[in-house]
Amino acid sequence: MKRLRPIHRDLPSFNLVPWRERQRRTRWRRASQLFAALGAVLSVGMFVLLTQQLAAQSDLNALLAEVNQQQKPNVAAYATTLQRAQALYQNQYPLDQLRQQLAELSSAMPTDAVLTEVALDHNALVLHGTAQHIQAITALQNLLQNNTATRVVLEQVEAIPTSAAHRFRIHIPLNQDANSGGGAS
Repeated sequence: MKRLRPIHRDLPSFNLVPWRERQRRTRWRRASQLFAALGAVLSVGMFVLLTQQLAAQSDLNALLAEVNQQQKPNVAAYATTLQRAQALYQNQYPLDQLRQQLAELSSAMPTDAVLTEVALDHNALVLHGTAQHIQAITALQNLLQNNTATRVVLEQVEAIPTSAAHRFRIHIPLNQDANSGGGAS
């Protein structure tokens, strides 16, 4: 309710109902206290929520770091595989070209994909690995398809139950006769 204003500036203002003024001040004080309490509750709630999100993100980062440490390629296994390849396929496939292609593959590979094993299976090179998402596997398959003259076959993709990563297996025939063979891509 508006306060009565004097007609003339010289006349004093009289509050004829002082209990309304006290009631108005009391309501304003209670509303201020309510807004202050609500602000404090919201601030504490946001702090707790952000703290939980940061803790969950650090747990996820720790899990991903652990998976990456476990999935680092074993250089000794690659060397053994290349030595076996040289002994088995010395006349069928130029091993120097295979080494060069593996070196180019490792430098151009998507950052979200990690090779865990390179194996020779009869007349094919088989790549095993993990990737953080399907797009990284597709990018790797396209990279291999563009850099090899043979048909690249994506044989297996499976989700890792404890994380968002995926395991994959890619089959690359080493001679031209294997290109005509079937397989799921």
